[in-house]
Amino acid sequence: MDIGPLIPMVNNQPNRSLLESLATMNSQIPGPQKRNFSRMLSRSDFEIFCFFETRLSPTAVKDPITADYTMTSPP
Repeated sequence: MDIGPLIPMVNNQPNRSLLESLATMNSQIPGPQKRNFSRMLSRSDFEIFCFFETRLSPTAVKDPITADYTMTSPP
């Protein structure tokens, strides 16, 4: 995942490391996740729950003057 546009929104907040773990380059997370998920699927006693948003939410927009991001754009 290209996280470049998201970095200015996260800046140096605590969730920065989570964002960086999703990066395509040098990510150490997807490989182990794939192996662990495959191992889990071989069991017969598991349940999968899915959650998703049912309402549209604003999207991020970059202010051209301040370079700050706000969640003010239409969904």
